[in-house]
Amino acid sequence: MTGCYGYYEDMEGDWWDICGTIDIGEDGVGTVTLWDEDYTESEPMASAAVSLSEAGTGEFGTLMSEGGRFTDIDLEHADWIVDPGLLDYPDMIHISGYYESGEDEYTYDIYLRPWGTYWDDVTEEDLPYYYYDWYLPLIESGESMPDSIG
Repeated sequence: MTGCYGYYEDMEGDWWDICGTIDIGEDGVGTVTLWDEDYTESEPMASAAVSLSEAGTGEFGTLMSEGGRFTDIDLEHADWIVDPGLLDYPDMIHISGYYESGEDEYTYDIYLRPWGTYWDDVTEEDLPYYYYDWYLPLIESGESMPDSIG
């Protein structure tokens, strides 16, 4: 979280682990569901209707929000524009967005990789918060992605 104002001012620079699912149909339309430590898959932090186009800088095209919710605000067309080809790391997506509700606001950046991916190609400071204590033990024991974190 950056650019935090109002209620979120004390959270400047804070970050959490996030899990998510991306489900895109053959028609290029689908959903993105995200949850962090305060949410679950069934009661997510974000539930976005998305579209996938072939346009983009990489082989995967570009994912774009079409509607949905991020915490307590509505997502609209193109609030999220996700192009994995722009990242330096394989199998990673970056969702960047802006939250504003009254006088409360912040910018958020979400980085996701497929469950079970080792993040050994990123710097220590860019590892998920619970990488060693939660994520690695789960993937090394062959567990599937849980519907809650922690």
